[in-house]
Amino acid sequence: MLGIQTVIDLRSAEELDNVGTFPQDAIEVNFHHVPIIDSTWQHSDVPDFDEDTDFLMWAYTQMLSEGAAQFQRAFSIISDWPQMPLVYHCAAGKDRTGLLTMLLLGVLGVDDDVIVRDYALSEPAMLRMMEWARTEYPDLETRMSASPKYFLSANPRAMTNLIQKLREEHGDFYGIAASLGITETAIESLKSMMLIAD
Repeated sequence: MLGIQTVIDLRSAEELDNVGTFPQDAIEVNFHHVPIIDSTWQHSDVPDFDEDTDFLMWAYTQMLSEGAAQFQRAFSIISDWPQMPLVYHCAAGKDRTGLLTMLLLGVLGVDDDVIVRDYALSEPAMLRMMEWARTEYPDLETRMSASPKYFLSANPRAMTNLIQKLREEHGDFYGIAASLGITETAIESLKSMMLIAD
């Protein structure tokens, strides 16, 4: 048993209403609903893009801007030791989850190229998810197949470009975190939990 104490759900309220969550009555954990966006791209006005990297840069920049307070809230929960062990997720584990993971790894001092490689693992995972949905959840597979291809992309160039853009605007990951309202106290708490002193 993993002994999970806390679950952070990054999905929208609409997604929870339509799909639901794990059986909260049967599994005793601290559940936190922290919706990064109000509606998914399928239900939002999305500009036309020729490249998946352009779409992802647009989408991730929007998420960080509009969901700043929610990223800060998620970070605050994660940096609270009694909440551990903890899991956080969105619908596919690629975009909202990917951005939160980028922020967490960044403030912990993980190299940018490692963060990008970690994000890129979502690409084959999306293919496995499509295969699973095809047999286990056909309605989901139909919806995913009907979406523009770049909705499913995890092109590492997009994460590379995003980190570069954020560094140009805010200096380092401490500055990026501060722009979202994430406190240095939360970062230091996270580092004390996650890092081993030399």
